[in-house]
Amino acid sequence: MFAATSLGAWLLLDLPFWAAVLLGAILTPTDPVVASTLVTGPLAERCLPRWLRRSLQIESGANDGLAIVFVLLPAVVVAEGVGAWVGEAAKEVGIGLGLGVVTGLIAAWAVRTSRRTGSYSEEYVLAVGVGLALVNVAGAELVQGSGILAAFVSGLVFSEILHEEAAEPLEHVQSAVEQLFILPVFALFGLLLPWDAWTGLGLGGLAFAAWALLVRRPPAVSAALAAGTRTGRRGTAFLAWFGPLGVAAMYYVTFVEEFNPARYDTVFAAATLAIAASIVAHSVTATPWVRRYGR
Repeated sequence: MFAATSLGAWLLLDLPFWAAVLLGAILTPTDPVVASTLVTGPLAERCLPRWLRRSLQIESGANDGLAIVFVLLPAVVVAEGVGAWVGEAAKEVGIGLGLGVVTGLIAAWAVRTSRRTGSYSEEYVLAVGVGLALVNVAGAELVQGSGILAAFVSGLVFSEILHEEAAEPLEHVQSAVEQLFILPVFALFGLLLPWDAWTGLGLGGLAFAAWALLVRRPPAVSAALAAGTRTGRRGTAFLAWFGPLGVAAMYYVTFVEEFNPARYDTVFAAATLAIAASIVAHSVTATPWVRRYGR
């Protein structure tokens, strides 16, 4: 997905090589926030098998944080060389993984201990879930690690240790957090859309948005699933199409501004156009496709 998106940016937007690579990195991750809305709720649970829902959740959560490796590539290599990039990427990922594992273990131990002593209430799972995410994002950023990756790993460790005993309250946590954060984030994104810059991209911008939808993900996912899994045609088609862009790409396109990359205005305009196109296309097709899969 990284290579395909970078190639599209280079061919269609007339960007320099490293600016195209940067744009490809920004649009690499499948967004876990948008993806979760596709695979949670009564309709998805009724129509989609659990393995498919879990596959999209885990993939989007993992590549959301690991995309930092690709985002740092054009930003650090141009300024300081390959050695500096390897060190920076290893530090970001290593800190994110380590902090996530430690905080996930501590949170799971605390929940089990409180249950054993009779001081546990399911209502507090909301506080634990939100607190765990915020502690990891803030803590990892303080020590220059990947906060997104740390939060994902922490939640994964926490839920795997508690298994089904925490599944239902964690679902409620996810629904509550989505309602709390998704609408304000996307409202802010809508306010920041660079309409004039989109117009300036011309037909190349529209072609790149279509490329980001049709060439970025479907070929790569189809090839990966055909080579390494026994996923059927329906599951492959679903996972190949539903790899939405969203909050993760929004985060990275603002994160890279501090590196003062070349042609940042074009990178920002093209990235936001691709994100907006993905939001519209995947929102319109989500419910019909989920129902069709169920039938």
